[in-house]
Amino acid sequence: MLLKTCDLNHKYVVDGVQDMLVYILQRVFWCFKPCIDGFNYCKPIVQVDDTFLTGRYNGTLLTTIGQDDNHNIFPLAFAIVEVKRRKP
Repeated sequence: MLLKTCDLNHKYVVDGVQDMLVYILQRVFWCFKPCIDGFNYCKPIVQVDDTFLTGRYNGTLLTTIGQDDNHNIFPLAFAIVEVKRRKP
């Protein structure tokens, strides 16, 4: 499930109607059309990297990178996922 709901005591108005539920996005994935088209010219190697998001929004930013024939990096896709914490 991509969205989860939680019942808070806050009032939100959506399209003029009061909504007592808050929708929280758990994960998101996106890829731009030029990245999809340019993938045809990349070497058959895909690298995935992650970095932690800190501050107001927590999570992990995932990036997928390809490499073209000139050894230039080429961004392919991006995702933001929830933080996985290890139990001690």
